[in-house]
Amino acid sequence: MLKGDAFAVKIISEAAYFRGQGLAILLHLMNPESIIFSGKGSVMGKIWLTPIQRAMNEHCIPHLTTYAQLAVSNLGNDAQLLGGVTTVIESLYKLSPQANIAEPV
Repeated sequence: MLKGDAFAVKIISEAAYFRGQGLAILLHLMNPESIIFSGKGSVMGKIWLTPIQRAMNEHCIPHLTTYAQLAVSNLGNDAQLLGGVTTVIESLYKLSPQANIAEPV
């Protein structure tokens, strides 16, 4: 995709490094188990993973980066839409623990 365009690769890597610095702050504040790139972030996610991980390793407590996983969603640009639909469906139905079936609220 970016073969031969060294300037574009440099700019994307720098942007990913800065994103990794921001994610290091997120790790310190919230300590999530995983960070998943979705939507438009999933398009560049695989290219960004190495510089992001490098920045997180440099700017974060080592214990936090050991347990936080970086992943790229395979849902593409539909991730936010599917998440919204799931939230609506979950609010309309609740799972009945005895029958293990969905019941309207």
